[in-house]
Amino acid sequence: MLIIAFFFITNYLTSWSHPWFIYPTFAVIWWPLSLYFAGNKNFKAFSVAGSILISVFFILVNVITSPGYFWCIYPIFAVLWWPLSMILRGAKQYKFYSIIMSILTIGFFLIVNLISSSNTIWFFYPSFTVILWPLSIYFAREKYIKLYSVIMSLIFAGFLIMINYIYAPNDIWWTYTVFYFIWWPIVMLLGDKAKTTAFAMISALVIIAYYISQYIILTPGEHPWYLYIILPVMWWPVTTYFKRVRHTRMFLSASMFVCVLYYSILNYILCPGYLWVIYLFYAVSWVVMDMYFTRRERCFAYSLWASGVTIIFFALVNYLNTPNHIWAVYPSFAIVWWPLSYYFFKVKGKEIARVGGKGG
Repeated sequence: MLIIAFFFITNYLTSWSHPWFIYPTFAVIWWPLSLYFAGNKNFKAFSVAGSILISVFFILVNVITSPGYFWCIYPIFAVLWWPLSMILRGAKQYKFYSIIMSILTIGFFLIVNLISSSNTIWFFYPSFTVILWPLSIYFAREKYIKLYSVIMSLIFAGFLIMINYIYAPNDIWWTYTVFYFIWWPIVMLLGDKAKTTAFAMISALVIIAYYISQYIILTPGEHPWYLYIILPVMWWPVTTYFKRVRHTRMFLSASMFVCVLYYSILNYILCPGYLWVIYLFYAVSWVVMDMYFTRRERCFAYSLWASGVTIIFFALVNYLNTPNHIWAVYPSFAIVWWPLSYYFFKVKGKEIARVGGKGG
């Protein structure tokens, strides 16, 4: 109290036009507040008293410095989490805690929306994600997991319908997303039946038919983009059928071979003017090299092959995209350091150590 009186008198005598004494006063009050509540180990009461003190401080600063803009809600919103977390989580009221904090957060976004940009209603975007918290706390458990999938699918679909109605009522685009939200509860409700090859085959055919229909309705006569989706979708029933061997290197090798062959044919038929399949080749080559060299612990050979493949890849990309500007030498220079470093610091280093050991 003596220190606060000193700051008040000094402020009054020197520059009363701006009551700056509230800044050191806030820090000074924290001293007896901490001693009283923390000393008695009454941490919940301390969180309540401390949050009230901080909120009052920011309100005073807001009113004194910039009364035209109510910015103090931002720190006050953060401060309120402290006592609410101490009281509700301390009592292990996790479900009730998620509801209260979600309501608080949504209210905060609504106030900020009205204060900062009342002409544009945007608060429901972050509020939608906040609602998922208490719903997940209540329903994301094993005995409610099927009901959870239904509820969440309905909420996501409803949210998109609302966005569509607000911003583009003449273009009903939400119908394109319904397929994805229907599929999740169907799979969950079927349970073990969804793991069968028959279900995977039916699902794959339905998905392919859906994309083909979307192509016919939305982009008829244009580039047949649905063909790129067919192989990944059909590989679902294939992996289900070969579930006993799908974890083996042989199945992985066969999968990569089919993938490269399929997309190479698509590249040749649909885009013969640009060899885009080299990007897929490059990715697959790393998997092949990793399987072969790491299994045999041939790290130096791995670095040589990987560097060579990467340099060839950059050279092809350079040639296909910008043949008049030779830029592939720059990444190639950096890549060459890998096998060189490995050779001189590992291979050569071991030889020197072995010779030195014999000499000793």
